[in-house]
Amino acid sequence: MKKVLYWLMGEKAGRTIVGAWNWLWGLPVASGGEVSVVVAEESLRSMQESVQKLATAVSTQVAAAPARQN
Repeated sequence: MKKVLYWLMGEKAGRTIVGAWNWLWGLPVASGGEVSVVVAEESLRSMQESVQKLATAVSTQVAAAPARQN
């Protein structure tokens, strides 16, 4: 299964997906400590990018919304 996922998604994305899957199920992320750190860093970068995109989308929506008068 892991080989198919790596082939389909690429090694970097495959490691991230497998690491996230293992983390969700409470399994060890990877056998080696270095690989675990790489997976954690990639996940953190991905989350930071998602938060940045969300913040941009929210600020765009707030700027486009008509001003409310109370």
